[in-house]
Amino acid sequence: MENISALRSISLARFLSVAFCFFFVSSSWPQSLGGAVTKRALIIGNGAYQHLPSLKTPIANTTALADVMKALGVKVTLKTDLGIADLSQELNAFAETIGPGDIVLLYFSGYGIQAKAGNAAEEQRENWLVPTGFDPASPRRISQQAYAISRVTELWNDRKAGPKLVVIDANRLCSELDSRATDIGLMAEDPRTEDTLIAYAAAPEQLAVDPPDNGVNLFTSNLISALGEPGLTAIQIFNHVQNRVRSQSGEKQTPYFNSIAIKDFYFVDPPKVVESKPEIKPGEIRVNRKDSLQYAWIPAGSFEMGCVPVDRDCANDERPRHHVKISRGFWLTNTEVTVSAYELFTRVTGHPGPSKTKTNPKWKLSELPVTKVGWNDAEDYCKWTGGRLPTEAEWEYAARAGKPDQVYPWGNEFNADFCNSVRSGKGRGAYTETAPVRLFDMPNGWTLFGMIGNAREWVSDTYVANGYTTAGASTTDPQVSEPGKQRVLRGGSFGDGEKQLRTSARDHLEPQRLDNQTGFRCVVSELQ
Repeated sequence: MENISALRSISLARFLSVAFCFFFVSSSWPQSLGGAVTKRALIIGNGAYQHLPSLKTPIANTTALADVMKALGVKVTLKTDLGIADLSQELNAFAETIGPGDIVLLYFSGYGIQAKAGNAAEEQRENWLVPTGFDPASPRRISQQAYAISRVTELWNDRKAGPKLVVIDANRLCSELDSRATDIGLMAEDPRTEDTLIAYAAAPEQLAVDPPDNGVNLFTSNLISALGEPGLTAIQIFNHVQNRVRSQSGEKQTPYFNSIAIKDFYFVDPPKVVESKPEIKPGEIRVNRKDSLQYAWIPAGSFEMGCVPVDRDCANDERPRHHVKISRGFWLTNTEVTVSAYELFTRVTGHPGPSKTKTNPKWKLSELPVTKVGWNDAEDYCKWTGGRLPTEAEWEYAARAGKPDQVYPWGNEFNADFCNSVRSGKGRGAYTETAPVRLFDMPNGWTLFGMIGNAREWVSDTYVANGYTTAGASTTDPQVSEPGKQRVLRGGSFGDGEKQLRTSARDHLEPQRLDNQTGFRCVVSELQ
C-alpha cells in the first residue's frame, strides 16, 4: 500500500520553544524498575548519501530531537552521516555505555530498505538502516552494506538494558533503492525481545514525504511534542504520535508501532494528584500489564440495541430494537487479541497454541489478530488477563460508542477503506486475509479499532434467535447463558460484505469451531 503525503512545513522555532519549556519539568522512573537508572539515546541522521539522493530533513530532525532530549535529562549521543563502518562502530560503542536497567532509545532518520540479507530463497526479509555509502548498484550483499534493525536490541540485551525504544524515520521514497528492495517502504518488523517498543514513521509498505522546506518532518515534530507531555508512558507517547500524524496528514500517513511487555516509565513525571481520583475519560487508553495489550475505557450508560430504523438489511434475530442499560464501565482491548499476546499466554500457562494459518504460516506476523481459537480458548485467555469475554450487549454498546442510530460505526454508508472486508481488495496491501490490527481501519469514538471486519469476535452469550423478543422492553446488563448451545459472534470478518458488517449483525458457531476468520477481545473490570 503506497500512500505519499504532502506535509506542511514545520517551524523549528516551535520546537525550540517547546524544548525551553521542558527544562523546567522533571523526569523519573517508577521504583519497580529497581533504583536509579540512566536514560540514554543514540540519535543518528543520515543525509549526505553518496549514491542516493541527498536528504536535509534527517539532519533537522536529529538536531531538534537531540536538543529536546538533552533538556529532558537524557544522555544523548548525536551522530550524522555515518557509513557502514562508522554506523556499526557507533552502535557498538553506545551499547558499551549501557548499564543494567538503563532506559535506551535509538532514533534513526534517513533511508531504510526492506530486503533479504542475500539472494537465497529461504532467507527472511528484514528492515535495514541505510548508511551514507550504500551503493544499490554494488554486487555486495545487503548485509555487507546496511545494518539490520533487529541487531540493535540484541546488543542492548547483552548489556541487560531496561525498556528499549527503537524509533525509525526511514519510510522514504527512493527509486534508486527499488532494485534491491523486496517491497515498498518498511515491513511490520516487530520486537523480538520483551521490554521493547519499535516505532516506524509510517505504516508497513507506506511512504512519507519530507516537508518542502527540509525542516523537521511531521512524525518527528509530533514525537518531540509528545515527549514533553507530563505523565505519558512510552506506549501513550506513540499513541499520541500515531493519532496526530494520521489526522494532520489527512490520513495519508499513519505511524506504526508495536511493543512486547514494555515497562511503564516517564520522560516527564505525571502531575502530582492531591485531589480524589479523576474520572476516567471514555476511550482513554491504558495497558494491561498481564498481556501488554492496550485497553480502552468504556463508560456505563444506556443505548438502543438491535437493528436501526434506517437499516434495510435487518435480519429477524436483530429485532426488535430494545433499550439496554450497561450499569458498570469496563476496559475492553482496543484491538482484537494479537498473535504476540496469545503466544505470551501459551508460554506462561502451557495452554495449547492455535494451528498455523494461511496468512501467518510461521507465526512471524505477531501483530495479526490471533485466529483458529475456539470459544473456550478465548474464555481461558480472558480469565488469564483478569477478565472475561464481553457480553453481546457490551460488544454492541462499545462498537456504537455513543452513536446508536448508525448502521456502521462511522455512519450509514459502507466504506471499504474503514475496515478489512471482502470489499477491501487492494486496500489490504500485502495481506490477503487478516491484516495487522490498527493497520488501516478507523478507530471509533471510544478508541476501538477493528470492531467491524478483519476477524469476527466471540462474545460470551449463547445464541438465541428470538433473544431480543424474550429480553423485554428494557434490560440491564443482559446475558444469555445456556450450556451446550452455539455462541454468538459479532463484527464480521475479512471474508464478509457490507450486510454482515453492520454493527447490529449477529453470527453464531459451535464453541469448538476453529477458523481463520474468528478471534476475540476481552473485558477487564480493573487493569493489572
